[in-house]
Amino acid sequence: MLVFYLLIVTIASYAVDIYRASTTIAGLVSSIYLIGSLAGRLIAGHLIAKAGPAKILMIRVVFYFISACLYLIKIHIGFLLFTRFTQGIFMGTIGTSAGTIAASILPASRKGEGIGFYSLSAIFASACLWFKCYGCTGVLNSAKSKILCSLLLLSWNKYKEKEDTGYSI
Repeated sequence: MLVFYLLIVTIASYAVDIYRASTTIAGLVSSIYLIGSLAGRLIAGHLIAKAGPAKILMIRVVFYFISACLYLIKIHIGFLLFTRFTQGIFMGTIGTSAGTIAASILPASRKGEGIGFYSLSAIFASACLWFKCYGCTGVLNSAKSKILCSLLLLSWNKYKEKEDTGYSI
């Protein structure tokens, strides 16, 4: 989520400044992530049924990290669009996998409450991270902020692997 909110407030101006894109293309660069996320959610169910949610989650987090590093390569606006779209796909499958895991580890007697709190965490992140990331854009330049977010994502993944969630891979 941190990478999403950091980039959603900066990627349009980045596309205009670096690639000299029109505002229409800059808007596409900003929104194609959401289109990719929708596509990722559509294919996630099939992938989760085949390989299991935890395995899909771990694989997609690695791919998400790799796709975040692709922002450092400045080839063409088409490559940026490809990077945003593929990162959106990975985010969609990550969100679906995480939701599946959250729903499966909850006891039946507290499923409604647990899913409610899980949904609330996404809403809270949407409300708070937007302002946090917008504040970071003035402090960090674009390349540094992308590297920072990529490292935070990777370190969060390593931390989560060490926790015992009761769900085996």
